Amino acid sequence: MPNLILNPRTLAILICACVFTGAAHSEGFPTDVEVLGEVTAVFDGSERQWLTFHSPADTAREAMATAYWSGFDTSVLPDQPGFDDLGVDPDTLSDEERAMIEMMQAQMAQIQSSVLDDLAAEVSITVQAHDPENPALLTEGVLILAPAGFNLTPEDWTDLLGQPVEADITYVEESTGGLPSVLYSSDARGDGELIFDVLSFDSPFGRATGRFSSTLCRVEMQGMQITEDPDDCRAIDGRFDTELMADGA
Repeated sequence: MPNLILNPRTLAILICACVFTGAAHSEGFPTDVEVLGEVTAVFDGSERQWLTFHSPADTAREAMATAYWSGFDTSVLPDQPGFDDLGVDPDTLSDEERAMIEMMQAQMAQIQSSVLDDLAAEVSITVQAHDPENPALLTEGVLILAPAGFNLTPEDWTDLLGQPVEADITYVEESTGGLPSVLYSSDARGDGELIFDVLSFDSPFGRATGRFSSTLCRVEMQGMQITEDPDDCRAIDGRFDTELMADGA
């Protein structure tokens, strides 16, 4: 099997997918879990069903959901550099040099503020659905749908209703220690596609309904070794109807 480098978005999705499952696994599956919606599909010739979940906040944990929309967290971006960050000793500057640097910093601050405003308006969507018939409900038999839209505001997403959107689609078949070890991914063929029929970004819950399709090829993950089997691919074609928790709500 050839080596495969999963695209960064797919890796990020898999890491994020472990957040809910890892927290729930370590504390025991929450008894007050709620069903947000369902995903149905014909996968490899068989009809399948998955569910999306929401676990309300309590004194021990924050609210969690496997289907959610989230804005861009601008707090992770670095602050604008000051004199010290630039390696400049302000005491050695002339008045003209200091004025020039301060003017440049003010211009950069204005640009940064505009960029941060644009980033803060962007949203992403992830639907992580679980197979209720799988004994390893949290870590195996998990289907993840993630439209690959970047730099899109809620209004941009609404404009895409009814239109095909490129998507990363992943099915986790086996796990080791709670982490994916055998999965099927749309990365190899690059034909993952979602079509939204309904999409809202309300808080605390929005909603997403629509269709998806792809050809998912087998990927094995053993430590840092990632390999793909291009001869083991499975078609998937289905629908989703779920509430979306506003991440951070």
